[in-house]
Amino acid sequence: MVYSPTYSELTDPKGPYLYVWRSRLDDTYEVVVIRGEEPYMGELLIYKKGEDGEIGDELLFQRQVNLSYNAQFGPDFQDVEDWSNLAIEYADNPTIAISDLLPETPPATDAAQVKHLGDASVSKTEE
Repeated sequence: MVYSPTYSELTDPKGPYLYVWRSRLDDTYEVVVIRGEEPYMGELLIYKKGEDGEIGDELLFQRQVNLSYNAQFGPDFQDVEDWSNLAIEYADNPTIAISDLLPETPPATDAAQVKHLGDASVSKTEE
């Protein structure tokens, strides 16, 4: 699993994270896509605004996502639509099973594929 940065780490101007896209959803959730370690891949991260009005550091949802054209000049409109739909689906039902948000994929056939699929897994922190 890819390291999950806190929101404070993401917003640190001296930090290593590069935003591809960021959006506020329902004035409650902060949705961020950052570049992943591999080309054409990123991480979609969802954080929640606290009672104090600030975005908290607790990561609620994480999923590896595609970056079309490696997002060299910004995100592709289809990627943004896909990321928005995923965030909306989570926000509408934060207790939804992670498997319900995953696209169906064929089973891995060798050890390298199994490891890769394991690295691309989804996590949701316990509440």
